Amino acid sequence: MITPKIPDLVSDIGKGCSEVPVISRRNWGSATNVSKDRKIEKPEYTVILVVIHHTNGKHCKTKEECKRIIKDIEKFDIELMNKRDILMHFFIGGENMVFEGRGWGVEAEVIPDTSASLMINIAFIGNFTSETVPTKALHLAEKLIQCGIQRKQISKQYKVYGHNDLACTDCPGKELLAKANFASVDLDY
Repeated sequence: MITPKIPDLVSDIGKGCSEVPVISRRNWGSATNVSKDRKIEKPEYTVILVVIHHTNGKHCKTKEECKRIIKDIEKFDIELMNKRDILMHFFIGGENMVFEGRGWGVEAEVIPDTSASLMINIAFIGNFTSETVPTKALHLAEKLIQCGIQRKQISKQYKVYGHNDLACTDCPGKELLAKANFASVDLDY
């Protein structure tokens, strides 16, 4: 008997944003579901801070490598940091795919040395202290932010910060900071 190959389904969190393919939590193998008490009741325009991170570890080149790295991050966040869920809302991997972490409409877990909960955290998979972030990955992050605005999950008056702007850390790495030029401006739609 031949078992049909099941495609790696893309999450509907990218729905309405065709340029942003998003691999869902289920499809990368998340061990948990987002806790209902962490969902934001009225998520429209609540996110005003977009915080950029790097995972400070290995880069991934394939979807399978990215999935393994994200599973390890989830395990670290839950078991070692004693959090209820993975900290990042989204991850951008070397294959130029977006992976759902907490996703849209879920309150940010307070990251050590930060206090804002009206933020969304986007992490680039890899260590960008000395490695250069791929330009395609930067463009994908910009598209993800625009998707969040279109879906009314991110305020049109959002601001983009590196994690190091909010806490004493090298994250997201000097190479990522040097290349990142996100437009945190007022947009009229």
